[in-house]
Amino acid sequence: LGAANEAMMFTLVLSWIITAIFNPSVIEANPLRDRVGYNNICVGFDTAPAKFVALVPMGAYTAFTMRYTATDYQRAAIM
Repeated sequence: LGAANEAMMFTLVLSWIITAIFNPSVIEANPLRDRVGYNNICVGFDTAPAKFVALVPMGAYTAFTMRYTATDYQRAAIM
Protein backbone atom coordinates (compact mmCIF):
# COMPACT_ATOMS: atom_id res chain seq x y z
CA LEU A 1 0.00 0.00 0.00
CA GLY A 2 2.98 2.28 0.52
CA ALA A 3 3.95 2.00 -3.14
CA ALA A 4 0.40 2.95 -4.14
CA ASN A 5 0.52 6.03 -1.92
CA GLU A 6 3.88 7.04 -3.37
CA ALA A 7 2.55 6.62 -6.91
CA MET A 8 -0.47 8.78 -6.05
CA MET A 9 1.66 11.52 -4.51
CA PHE A 10 4.03 11.44 -7.50
CA THR A 11 1.00 11.78 -9.79
CA LEU A 12 -0.40 14.73 -7.84
CA VAL A 13 2.89 16.60 -7.66
CA LEU A 14 3.71 15.99 -11.32
CA SER A 15 0.21 17.03 -12.42
CA TRP A 16 0.23 20.23 -10.39
CA ILE A 17 3.64 21.18 -11.78
CA ILE A 18 2.48 20.56 -15.36
CA THR A 19 -0.74 22.49 -14.76
CA ALA A 20 1.20 25.40 -13.22
CA ILE A 21 3.50 25.54 -16.23
CA PHE A 22 1.10 24.96 -19.13
CA ASN A 23 -2.30 26.03 -17.79
CA PRO A 24 -1.86 28.35 -14.77
CA SER A 25 -5.18 30.14 -15.30
CA VAL A 26 -7.03 26.99 -14.21
CA ILE A 27 -5.49 27.22 -10.75
CA GLU A 28 -6.78 30.76 -10.27
CA ALA A 29 -10.22 30.41 -11.88
CA ASN A 30 -12.21 27.20 -12.17
CA PRO A 31 -15.79 26.15 -11.39
CA LEU A 32 -14.81 24.43 -8.15
CA ARG A 33 -12.99 27.46 -6.80
CA ASP A 34 -15.86 29.72 -7.87
CA ARG A 35 -18.37 27.61 -5.92
CA VAL A 36 -16.53 26.61 -2.74
CA GLY A 37 -13.73 29.17 -2.61
CA TYR A 38 -10.73 26.86 -2.78
CA ASN A 39 -9.10 24.31 -5.06
CA ASN A 40 -9.43 20.58 -4.60
CA ILE A 41 -6.34 18.39 -5.09
CA CYS A 42 -7.90 17.11 -8.31
CA VAL A 43 -7.72 20.51 -10.02
CA GLY A 44 -4.08 19.78 -10.84
CA PHE A 45 -4.93 16.87 -13.12
CA ASP A 46 -8.34 17.88 -14.44
CA THR A 47 -7.09 19.68 -17.55
CA ALA A 48 -4.83 18.90 -20.47
CA PRO A 49 -1.90 18.25 -20.75
CA ALA A 50 -1.62 17.17 -17.10
CA LYS A 51 -4.42 14.63 -17.30
CA PHE A 52 -2.73 12.84 -20.19
CA VAL A 53 0.60 12.67 -18.38
CA ALA A 54 -1.09 11.58 -15.12
CA LEU A 55 -2.62 8.57 -16.84
CA VAL A 56 0.62 6.57 -16.69
CA PRO A 57 1.37 6.88 -12.95
CA MET A 58 -2.33 6.41 -12.16
CA GLY A 59 -2.08 3.05 -13.91
CA ALA A 60 0.80 2.16 -11.59
CA TYR A 61 -1.27 3.33 -8.62
CA THR A 62 -4.13 1.08 -9.72
CA ALA A 63 -1.83 -1.91 -10.21
CA PHE A 64 -0.22 -1.46 -6.79
CA THR A 65 -3.61 -1.13 -5.11
CA MET A 66 -5.00 -4.20 -6.88
CA ARG A 67 -1.95 -6.22 -5.88
CA TYR A 68 -2.27 -5.11 -2.26
CA THR A 69 -5.96 -6.02 -2.26
CA ALA A 70 -5.29 -9.47 -3.72
CA THR A 71 -2.53 -10.31 -1.27
CA ASP A 72 -4.51 -8.94 1.68
CA TYR A 73 -7.48 -11.10 0.65
CA GLN A 74 -5.20 -14.15 0.45
CA ARG A 75 -3.74 -13.36 3.87
CA ALA A 76 -7.20 -13.02 5.37
CA ALA A 77 -8.30 -16.32 3.81
CA ILE A 78 -5.32 -18.14 5.35
CA MET A 79 -6.13 -16.91 8.85
